[in-house]
Amino acid sequence: YVPITNVLRNLMFYQSLCDHLDNVSTVHSSPLLRTFRDGLVYNERLTTLLQGGCQYTVFLVLYSDEVEIVNPLGSKRGVHKLLVVYFSVLNIHARYRSQVRFIHVAIIARYKLVVDQGIDAILEPLLIDVFDLERIGFTLDKYATTVRVTAVV
Repeated sequence: YVPITNVLRNLMFYQSLCDHLDNVSTVHSSPLLRTFRDGLVYNERLTTLLQGGCQYTVFLVLYSDEVEIVNPLGSKRGVHKLLVVYFSVLNIHARYRSQVRFIHVAIIARYKLVVDQGIDAILEPLLIDVFDLERIGFTLDKYATTVRVTAVV
């Protein structure tokens, strides 16, 4: 497990993710949904977070994949299977979202562990981190000021 809070802190401090964050809520008159920002949940959550005094809100998307790291047609099929959980930041510009450097690994687990212990046990540290990020967030000392950062999944 790679702690999401540490990854976000490093991204915002060293790779200046703060400069790429786009927290501007734009209202479109069209009924078409273009991005996650056009939905009701985004607007409700952003309003709540801004009232709470948060300077930066990072919207995350989590996704998982089962990966076979050997020839799937060979005799070792299923033996070296992994569950990988990734996350990426949604509120950066679209041209950055598809770049590999903005897609981060949160969990890598052997699929046998997932079957034996259950998905809840594997995802527990990630879910605790996400809950803490939404509820508490973290502070970042940057440019001689302290900013508060929260995340929403």
